[in-house]
Amino acid sequence: SQTRSHLPAWLGVNVGLNAPGIENTLEDMYQNWPWFRELIELLAMILAKSDLSVAENYDQQLIPVAIKNGDIAAVGEEIEGLGKQIRAELESTKQALLRVSGKEDLNMGNDMLARELEVRTPYLDALNVVQCEVMRRLENSEFESENEKQLLMDALLITINGIAAGMRNSG
Repeated sequence: SQTRSHLPAWLGVNVGLNAPGIENTLEDMYQNWPWFRELIELLAMILAKSDLSVAENYDQQLIPVAIKNGDIAAVGEEIEGLGKQIRAELESTKQALLRVSGKEDLNMGNDMLARELEVRTPYLDALNVVQCEVMRRLENSEFESENEKQLLMDALLITINGIAAGMRNSG
């Protein structure tokens, strides 16, 4: 996802992986069931691409704008709390995946993925920061002409495409 939280891919997984009394079963399934192992490793790859600080930046930059503009004034604090809760759940899901797999990091021993993420992340981080700023400016109407607004819209589309390309199969 553009905010690098990938919510639809993992939400709810943590509940299943942390169900009481099935730790040994999950570890056995990871070791002996290729489909389950592939599922866990796919989730790990997606979460390896997540970045809590990027998701938090979107919350910090864009939620106050929506509150100020009156779009969500009545539920502003709840929405801020929801972002924190989602980030905590994401971190807990990462830990559960590592526990079930017995691996030390979310790259699951995939050195090529680790290297790709190492190379791409600085570019993606910059695109995410620019995208967030452009969205904030558009939402606040921080432009002086229709031409400037169009330039901001063009910049937004470029960041959307750039982030999707950089995230590859999870963007």
